[in-house]
Amino acid sequence: MTTQQVHASVAMAPTESQPAFCGEDEWVRKHLEARDAERARRNAPDGGFTTVETVRFNRAEFTSQIQEFLDADVSDGFVIGLKRRREFALQLCEEYKKFTESQRLELVLALAVDLGVRDLAVMMRTLPSIKRSGLVLNVAAAALGFSRKNDPNISKSVKRGLVPLAEQFFLLVGTIQPGPLFLLNLRVDLGILIARHRDHLPKSSVEALGLLDLIMRDLFATQGSMRFRRIDLSSEDLAAFVLKHERVHQVRGWGDLQRRLGGRQRYCFGLFHMHMPHAPLVFVQTVVTDHLCSNITPILEEETPVVKNPSHIIFYSVSTSNTGLRGLNIASHLLFLTIQRMSSMFPQCKTAATLSPVPGFARWFKAALASGDQQSQTTSDAKNVLQNKDPKLQRSEPLQRSFFNSEQAQRLNMKYGVNQLVLHKWLLKKLSDPAWHRDAELVDNIRDIITAACARYILFERRQDKILDPVANFHLQNGAQVEQINFMADTTPSALISALGMMINYRYCMTSIDVTSVSYKRKSLAAVSPAAARLVWPADSVILDEIERLKDKRNTPLFAKVFRAGEIISARGSLPTAIYFIASGRVRVHSAHPYTLCEGQTFGERESLNDEPVAFTVRAETATHLLLLPYNDVKAIQRESSALRDYEGSDPRVWQQQLYMSFHGSKL
Repeated sequence: MTTQQVHASVAMAPTESQPAFCGEDEWVRKHLEARDAERARRNAPDGGFTTVETVRFNRAEFTSQIQEFLDADVSDGFVIGLKRRREFALQLCEEYKKFTESQRLELVLALAVDLGVRDLAVMMRTLPSIKRSGLVLNVAAAALGFSRKNDPNISKSVKRGLVPLAEQFFLLVGTIQPGPLFLLNLRVDLGILIARHRDHLPKSSVEALGLLDLIMRDLFATQGSMRFRRIDLSSEDLAAFVLKHERVHQVRGWGDLQRRLGGRQRYCFGLFHMHMPHAPLVFVQTVVTDHLCSNITPILEEETPVVKNPSHIIFYSVSTSNTGLRGLNIASHLLFLTIQRMSSMFPQCKTAATLSPVPGFARWFKAALASGDQQSQTTSDAKNVLQNKDPKLQRSEPLQRSFFNSEQAQRLNMKYGVNQLVLHKWLLKKLSDPAWHRDAELVDNIRDIITAACARYILFERRQDKILDPVANFHLQNGAQVEQINFMADTTPSALISALGMMINYRYCMTSIDVTSVSYKRKSLAAVSPAAARLVWPADSVILDEIERLKDKRNTPLFAKVFRAGEIISARGSLPTAIYFIASGRVRVHSAHPYTLCEGQTFGERESLNDEPVAFTVRAETATHLLLLPYNDVKAIQRESSALRDYEGSDPRVWQQQLYMSFHGSKL
């Protein structure tokens, strides 16, 4: 390479101060308009499908061709056969763009129903001729990955026979350039078609389409052709793609996009399929700071100052570009790759956390206020909250827990003259005003109320055993913990409508991430920092104080869990498993003289601290919200804390009464 060529290549290389591509606000506006037009087309009554048939598609002919291509003996001409199959796949990818809704339905029915899953009889016809006496042994050997000596082709034949024809077809399509995008769009359409035609198709066909969707999902999950790389302003196509597919915080102009992709200490990373170099399947935006960010505005609207001693890696947006990826953990994979890359770039950064939205919180909270909520509601829809129409959403039994404690009620009464009996209606009316957040006095007076309600929503509101909030569910499954809940962290109109401006920091602590992930997936235990836990447990606690005092030495999360009425929490004679903090609800202690514990009280300390068997069975009397400190963490804190020695050997009923009064006061 000549000196002139070297200088040319350096000049073309993107840098933070001189990116290869430079746009303007008009360029951003045009791309956003194109995005909105595409969304409107997709949301149209016809589903965005072509209504005029311009290409021919015959379901029977298609099925026959697929069977012919996939069942052909490769020895008949590998190169010629492969060329024909690829040409067929290329033609389908191109013509599919012009298919009508009925043609697309015929295509997926051909794949799901006509081709279907090969049964045992079809598999047997693919086997070479062998004696029946050795058939079982040969099939078993082939399934285990090796063949008996009498026929080396059996393993290959059995494995091929067990793979559904539709999956073999997808594997073929995935090898051509437009194939991966075609398959993603096909899965998007498949979901739409199932929803639109479920009531008109035979049950067996609907089940077959559902199985086809799972085949496509699992196929994407096992793809090894993913590439992880940084996204910057070196490509106009890539910048436009990020602009149009940003799903968390809409890009507001060229300056905003420039900061996100090329700003100081800003980084954007994506996962790409090898055949889609300008269309990341998922991308994440990060910023390096010296603190845990609690507000999105400085990140989006201001140029980040150079931080000399960064300590935090903040993820403020994770966007999946195609709904055909639903049900996959590609975003999780990207997050861990990004943490690994950023940690190598900034080894001094010891904290990786998100600044995430809370979609659905406003709807849930307003529905709870509308019902005069004295009980927990597990729902994702206000109508279902009030009418209980979804059988999967189980309304908890009364918890007798108001959103307002006595101090808050008294403060609001003195300030606004509102009676405590109508506080719910009063706050609902205030929040229904689109400009409520501009009333500084009101904001200051309801800050603690809404923040505590958000903590309750994130930690305890469940759909079956999973957290109701989709963002929280995603991060908790990954092993993150609820670190901090931020009031008025996003005051954009959309965020106020969906989340009342709330945002949450989910912290990824790599030393405990496996434990927290498994605890959530297997036991429905949601990890939460002691600071965030105090929002639902505002009583004094030596144990929580000690955990926070030692947080620089050891990250010790608590775990939130909901117990149903009648469920046994701990059984007499068993080994201690945790210390339990009752955030709301009641439990019954079945001792010689049974007694009830309620919110603000604890149990399990004596057994955990003194390594004693559980003395009495404890059962949830109502639906109960608990915070748990696992036994192993109790012992770790105990070894480093002299303050906990006062608990050892003491009668728990003495200080439980003190905790109860500290928690309640004259609570409503």
